[in-house]
Amino acid sequence: MTDITTTLTYTADLTRPLRRMNIPALFITDARRAHRITVTVLRAGNPVDLGDTAVSGTVKHLRTGTTIPLSGSAQGSIASVTLPPAAYAQPGDIEIYVTLTSGDVQNCIFAATGCVFPSSTDRVADVPGFYSLAALQEQFSSLDARLRALEEIGIPVTTADQLVSAVPLDSWKFNLISATANTAYSSTAEAEAGFDDASWRTVSVPHDWSVELDFNASSPATYEGGYLDGGDAWYRTTVSVNKQNGRRYVLCFDGVYMESTVYVNGQQVHKNYYGYNPFAVDATEQMVSGVNTIAVFVRNEQPSSRWYSGSGMIRPVELVTLLDDQIRMENIRVTTPKLDSDLTNGETVVAFDAVNKTGAEASATFTVDLYDPDGAKVGTADASAVIAAGETQNVSATVAYRSPKLWHISDAQQRDLMENGKSVSASGNPLTCENALAGKPLGALHVYGKSTQNGVPMPTAPVPIVSAGGSGTVAVTVSDGANESQTLTLQTPNALPGIPVTSGGNYTDENGQQWVCDEVDLARGVRVQRITKIKVTSSLSWQTTGNAVDRYFAWFSGIYTSNVLCTHFSTAPGAETVGGAIANRNNLIGFAYAAKGTSTLDDFKAFLDANEVYIWAALESPTETALSAAEIAAYKALTTYAPTTVITAGGGAGLAASYQQSILPSNAPAALLTASPANLYEAQLSAKVGNRVQRSKRVTYGYRSIRFDKDTGFYLNGIHTKLKGVCVHHDGGCIGAAENRSAIERQVDILTNMGCNAIRLTHNPFGAEYLDVCQRKGVLLVEELFDGWTKSKKQKDFGRYFTDHYSEVVTSTIRRDWNNPAVIMWSLGNEVRTNLTLGDYSSSEIVNVCTMVNSAVKALDTTRPTTMGNNAPGGNLAALMAIVDVVGINYNGNNQTYQTDRPIYGSETTSALSSRGVYATDSANMAYPSYDNKAVSWGNTAAETVNAYLNNARSCGHFVWTGFDYIGEPTEWNKYPAKSSYFGIVDTCGFPKDIYYMYQSMWDSRPMIHILPHWTHESGNIDVWLYSNCASVELFLNGTSLGKKALSQRGTKNQYAYTVAYAAGTIVANGYDSSGKLVAQDVQYTAGTPAKLALSSDKTAVSIASDDLVYITCDVLDKNGTLCPTADNSVTFTVTGGSIVGTDNGHGANVEKLSGSTHAAFSGKCLCVVKHDGASGTMKITATANGLAAGTISVTKGDSTVKASTPAASFIDATNPPRRDTSEPTEPAPTISAISTDKTTAALNEEITFTLTVANTTSIRVYIDGSVNRYIYDVTDGTMTYKLSFTDAGSGTRTVAFEPCRGDVVGAKTAETVITLAEAAPSLLYELPSAVTFDGATDTIIDTGIKMFEDVSAKPKYTMVFEATTDADIENVSNKYCLVHCMNEVSPYPGLAVQIGKSDNAPKLRLAVFGNDSSIVWKPNEKRMRIAVRIDGSTYAYAPKDGDTSMTDINIASAYCNVPQSLLIGGYQDASGNHGRFWKGTMHNFRLYRGLWTKAQCQGWLDGTYGEVAATNITLSSTSLTMTTEESAQLTATITPSGATQKVTWSVSPSGIVSVSDTGKVTASAAGNATITATVGSVSATCAVVVTKAVPTVLYELPQETVFTAGTDSIIDTGLKLFEDISTKPKYTFLFDVTGGQNMATNDSIGETCVLAHCMEESKPWPGFVLHVAGGYYVMQANMYGSSLEMTANMKGKKLRCALVIDGANWYYYSSAGSATSAAISNYTTAVAKSLLIGGYQKSDGTHGRFFDGTLHSFKVLRGAYMMAECQAWVNNEE
Repeated sequence: MTDITTTLTYTADLTRPLRRMNIPALFITDARRAHRITVTVLRAGNPVDLGDTAVSGTVKHLRTGTTIPLSGSAQGSIASVTLPPAAYAQPGDIEIYVTLTSGDVQNCIFAATGCVFPSSTDRVADVPGFYSLAALQEQFSSLDARLRALEEIGIPVTTADQLVSAVPLDSWKFNLISATANTAYSSTAEAEAGFDDASWRTVSVPHDWSVELDFNASSPATYEGGYLDGGDAWYRTTVSVNKQNGRRYVLCFDGVYMESTVYVNGQQVHKNYYGYNPFAVDATEQMVSGVNTIAVFVRNEQPSSRWYSGSGMIRPVELVTLLDDQIRMENIRVTTPKLDSDLTNGETVVAFDAVNKTGAEASATFTVDLYDPDGAKVGTADASAVIAAGETQNVSATVAYRSPKLWHISDAQQRDLMENGKSVSASGNPLTCENALAGKPLGALHVYGKSTQNGVPMPTAPVPIVSAGGSGTVAVTVSDGANESQTLTLQTPNALPGIPVTSGGNYTDENGQQWVCDEVDLARGVRVQRITKIKVTSSLSWQTTGNAVDRYFAWFSGIYTSNVLCTHFSTAPGAETVGGAIANRNNLIGFAYAAKGTSTLDDFKAFLDANEVYIWAALESPTETALSAAEIAAYKALTTYAPTTVITAGGGAGLAASYQQSILPSNAPAALLTASPANLYEAQLSAKVGNRVQRSKRVTYGYRSIRFDKDTGFYLNGIHTKLKGVCVHHDGGCIGAAENRSAIERQVDILTNMGCNAIRLTHNPFGAEYLDVCQRKGVLLVEELFDGWTKSKKQKDFGRYFTDHYSEVVTSTIRRDWNNPAVIMWSLGNEVRTNLTLGDYSSSEIVNVCTMVNSAVKALDTTRPTTMGNNAPGGNLAALMAIVDVVGINYNGNNQTYQTDRPIYGSETTSALSSRGVYATDSANMAYPSYDNKAVSWGNTAAETVNAYLNNARSCGHFVWTGFDYIGEPTEWNKYPAKSSYFGIVDTCGFPKDIYYMYQSMWDSRPMIHILPHWTHESGNIDVWLYSNCASVELFLNGTSLGKKALSQRGTKNQYAYTVAYAAGTIVANGYDSSGKLVAQDVQYTAGTPAKLALSSDKTAVSIASDDLVYITCDVLDKNGTLCPTADNSVTFTVTGGSIVGTDNGHGANVEKLSGSTHAAFSGKCLCVVKHDGASGTMKITATANGLAAGTISVTKGDSTVKASTPAASFIDATNPPRRDTSEPTEPAPTISAISTDKTTAALNEEITFTLTVANTTSIRVYIDGSVNRYIYDVTDGTMTYKLSFTDAGSGTRTVAFEPCRGDVVGAKTAETVITLAEAAPSLLYELPSAVTFDGATDTIIDTGIKMFEDVSAKPKYTMVFEATTDADIENVSNKYCLVHCMNEVSPYPGLAVQIGKSDNAPKLRLAVFGNDSSIVWKPNEKRMRIAVRIDGSTYAYAPKDGDTSMTDINIASAYCNVPQSLLIGGYQDASGNHGRFWKGTMHNFRLYRGLWTKAQCQGWLDGTYGEVAATNITLSSTSLTMTTEESAQLTATITPSGATQKVTWSVSPSGIVSVSDTGKVTASAAGNATITATVGSVSATCAVVVTKAVPTVLYELPQETVFTAGTDSIIDTGLKLFEDISTKPKYTFLFDVTGGQNMATNDSIGETCVLAHCMEESKPWPGFVLHVAGGYYVMQANMYGSSLEMTANMKGKKLRCALVIDGANWYYYSSAGSATSAAISNYTTAVAKSLLIGGYQKSDGTHGRFFDGTLHSFKVLRGAYMMAECQAWVNNEE
């Protein structure tokens, strides 16, 4: 083939069906001409940029089936392929396709038929034989037919998933701005892509920053928020995106607490106001190809919640990429409308919003596919719609589906139904014969038939269909109407006959007829025979009787003849009718054989000999026969899948029947359940437009029926079910509010193991993970949307935003969760109110809001009822109850008194208080007892509530407050350090409290028993309680029974109570079933002293691909392995191969850091939560505690997570239990045999070394002045040293003694060592260099930088002396003028301040010290005043000259707490950091000393006789310096003695080379040599300095001569931000050569200028630099931070060459105009973010203006300052 090419051109529009065609071109074998097919691709008529889209295709030879691949290319909107030689190799019909591929999306853009003709040339086809004209015509006809067929069947369809990807964004950079929210904070620089976040730490999201903080007793969160602060914080991450047309990029947040603002590449895209709702952000417009920066600003301004909320991105975040160029399918909703009336009718309606994104009207076909829990497709349906471009249409499709596997709950009631033969395996949902019997006779099937003889009913009495004849079998066939049928063949012995009786039957049918029936008891595996079959023979002893008939009768022994059935005689008691039989209670049966006088007894006997006559009668005593395994299996094999079933039976002695009747017993729904509750299905949508199909993400849903009845309660799948629920908050204890699936699974497992079947999510929507876990574990949910509505319960909660944003919460939450079968109710709110009174329903506003919220919910979901938690009667409560569907009542007598026509339940109950392992109220440690005897005033004890709801037939059930303890609300303590609740059944660690087992005994059916309390006591009578669900219990102490008690003896607290005289040893509780079999046991041993730590894990292996957490329980054990129930040892955890997430001990008043590695045990236990490091291998966790053997455990890190298994229960012999020896071996006493010290006299803070010789000692108590002051741990035998120092001299002497310890064994204390202490000389911290005058209006505050009270742990001591004068005209106003300030201006105002107060209607000076406020006796009327202040830890004293000079000590009233502020002179700083209250007057001198002057010294200073300490020596930190110009260096002077008070003075010789500040900072300004001298008093020290000139560096140079035209924006942005950082007063040199234009525009009247260079903020006070032509005379002028220089008088048409220098505090220039000037820069203090522009200026709004007119020949900017001589040289071209 040659390279000659013929091009065939076509067009394809992606939004329209593909045009099919026949190619008219002539394809010839061996041709030298190839064909190129080009397709212009459009979307809605507009060209599509194909970019890197791949082009391919195929040629298919239809005669041989050969396929030739095509490879093409794309350019712009045109795709092209060229047919290769192989396409022409074979003659015959062909099909050609061209396809575009982009990622995982394919589009067919060309489809056609053609024909290859055989030819030896490239022009004429060879035509022998087949290719005659007629043949060609036939061929074209064939092609036309094939084209039509192709159009009918369609071209190849391309399919793609709408969900391209969902990328978790779990790694973020994080920076906590402040733990206290600052509403004035408004920075958005952190959102910019170029922001440097290198110093921020990396965190994993979900993330809660509050739980990482220390508990803060002063937190605005208060006790309700658990004393954990919130604040302001930033998160940043980056994500790479290959951005493509037709795709949508959505950021999906499942919850960010509280207010969050989302930025993409610096642009704000969303703000969310509620911390708990999911929200999605469409970031398509802001995303770019490449790296994108996502930033989220989060603010939690407290108090924002009544409980601990957490702070930050507490739930997952994903970047979801979606195809969005066809039909978008969203808001997919699955409902099952027929299930409530028919549990086998799984008709499924899938509704969704279809959004047309094709750009044109689209005709779409939608397909719904359903998949069962095993992944098999079980149903499909189609729907179609024509949707206008850009429009949204709600579309639905209905799928027929029978016998779905029902979603149900993991609940004791359900479990009993399944375990006791009332359900079947997970393979289906059938009703079995076993189910139907349920321990009842087969007659319970309600099915009866008529016996027949040769097709003629004979007799007419009804018989059970399985009554057989004398021999043979009965075949029972079940057909459920859904093409499902089975046949069970029953042998005659297994037939189940029945006899109708007037009384005494064991079954009553639906018509009230009683029956005596045989029955099968599958639970026991026996057949109970109540009916016997007897053949009536002639050999019996017969007698004759009868008045109207010939009746023959006989006696039958062993039967009960109140009634019988007979094959040949009907049973008509008392009737004398031929063919009838009569029986009486004397076992006498008579048969009316013939009319009176027409027969003899012999005739009757002959009849019996000729016929098989049988009777069925009830046995006097039923008999039982064991069923074989095969027989039991046969019964169980009979199944049906429908409530209405056709049953037919036949065979055996002419028996046959057909009858249709409901066969479901009363508990029938249980039969439709499977062993697994999580029967979750999936629905998937697909949309087909043209030849393109896109699939939605699969949606999870379940089949279940719910019903609430106002009289009888709640029904799930038709089963009456009590809600045995708990309320939970969303925090996870020590992991805070950061959502983690494994933590949720652990929590839910703990609750369901207790028997809990429902959870109320309080008082906000939970994360998607929590709801998914519950639907997969079979737990019912009440999802609460809000705590309150329009009126806030806390100052900064969502109530502020409710009206504007509530609908966003409702919509996003319900759409996320509406397909979740676990959710049974939407709760609108909890204890809402209209004012500050909790639960006030008095306002009509509340009714309006309730209606509004209810309507919003109902608009989205009508399949679930609405509810709310109400906590008080009266007002509009009745109106509220009438709005919602189901009424929830919080507390209030367990809602027994509420009258409503709605279903009712306890939405929040109990609020009992307890602490794990504590058995008496411990006020000192803020702990409540575990006995069920403590509840809040508005609540009830646990047992009272459980019993009330279980026994209330009307109530649906209740939700206990709460399942788990949570951070915050430590009712009733409500003060620090109580920081978490006491309501929980389980503590914050997940360790069950004793009350857990009370609930388990009432809510679960699995045998259990639990003892409380522990068995480690001193002596006395102990109240022992047992919780159990067994038929009876028995308690043993050391092998002796203390009595057996039956269920009827259980107490009002659902406990079995014993009073036991304590004896150490073993206490055992046994639980027995009704037959007396031991089925449950609990054992407690007396514990010895703590000896070791033992670790256990909830997992043995963890998947490194997951974020699964591992929960490590640490138990403090004695030497025998018994838990020490009161141990509180401090435990430190370390991890290799992972990291610690948090630690806890479950005690509500423990404030150790939850994110730390150390926690004290509480009641013998503590917890460590760890996370793997992502690498395969082993994670090892170690726990250590002083004096105890360490505990270790390892967890495998690999491909999967494996939960730890629970060992199988085993029982001990309670009459001979094991005893554990708790005695401790006698060991040598700990001793200290020698002690010495290196000194007995020391100064304060001077180190003293003690040397000790110890033996048998692990720790030492250190006594100071007779009391234990500190401990020495990890002591080993031998000689050791210990160092200490004193910060307080006390009375002048201190005593030290040491006491050796080993565990609880204490040795002899050493004799006291007396240390004599001398106060260290006070050291000068700060001295005012010279007198300063303050004008009372200007901020000239002096910040000394000294933070006097930053750390007050050592009670620092200070002496402050100062001398001041106040202006005579000060105003008589309190707190207007402040002289000295070092105070935190937040109540209780800790710190120190000296300011003007008002007393006796005159201003006076006031001294405030940590809450004390003292008036100094001085009226400041220009009188010069000396004042001394002495602060001595817990007291202070002061005295002014001419005033009270007694220096009386005054106690500091407030807590001596840390103050972060530094000491200011001349004003004060408020809580926001702003300055004010400027002093009006003069501070003549001021000194601050660390340490105390004596009171006599203070008096001497007041009198002018004390205060100067002479220096004896001075040294400098350097004796020589080598510097360059503009460089700075620091010299530090060290003065001896340290307490010298004389001031250091600095001097330089010669001047002009360097300068030195009062603080010793040296700045070089010119080249040369100089000497610096520091002098103090009569001594001095010098430093030689050599300065060389620094060479300025070029920052920018104009690349070429540039002409600027007036009015034209030709501005050049150099990018130089010259004044961005002015902390070092940067120096610059500008060199420029310019000629002014003729069109310069200046105007003095309006200040317009013609700007040459600009780097200035265009707002007052206009900081920065500008070079411009100004004024009517076209003056070239420079402005710099308020200073100005003029370089020439007239620039119009003139040339100017100039060097301009900014030299720190001064600037100067030299120009070709012959001028040279210098000036001071008055206010070089404000940074400027703008960059340097040339040729114009930038306005405050960012636009340009004041364009220069003229030619800029050269322009250069240098870092560094030219000297004047250098400037002159450059201007004169001499450089």
